[in-house]
Amino acid sequence: MNKIVPVVIFSLATIYLGACSKKSDSTTEQASVSASTATPAPTAKPEIPTFEEYKASLKAAINRGENVAQNENMLGAIERGESGKNINDQFWLGANFRDGGLFKRDIDKAFKLLNAAAEKGQPSAQWFMGVMYEHGESVPVDLEKAKAWYTKASQSKDKDVAERAGISLKSLSAKSDKR
Repeated sequence: MNKIVPVVIFSLATIYLGACSKKSDSTTEQASVSASTATPAPTAKPEIPTFEEYKASLKAAINRGENVAQNENMLGAIERGESGKNINDQFWLGANFRDGGLFKRDIDKAFKLLNAAAEKGQPSAQWFMGVMYEHGESVPVDLEKAKAWYTKASQSKDKDVAERAGISLKSLSAKSDKR
């Protein structure tokens, strides 16, 4: 059976190429031009920058006049998150350090930022603290602390966070019952 597949593919390719050669010269020329100008597939994913490289790239883009308002807003959020002046920016920055989307992951920085925002009452940060304690991210697994953070988050006025935390509490309870 393995010998049949290459033969069928070769036969189909031969039929297709034969049909192409019967078309007018202009069609064949267009096909060869399209094939020669096609963008090659990327060979590797781009390297994720470090946090400092990411900040430098924002500053460089601003200096070049590229998406100035957007890049200034992003840089401002980073600075407010680092300084702790805004708990939502602090949460956002911590979540990005945890997940590594915009810049390389740093789970210890993520923990510090998320913990600071959670202590100030940021509900999503409280939920993340539960996750980090439940799974031992940057800290030893501590199911009691996870439960405490999930409980705080479940009391949030943010319905999505409260629901997510409630689900996490149920899952954690089931996990604790099995021990």
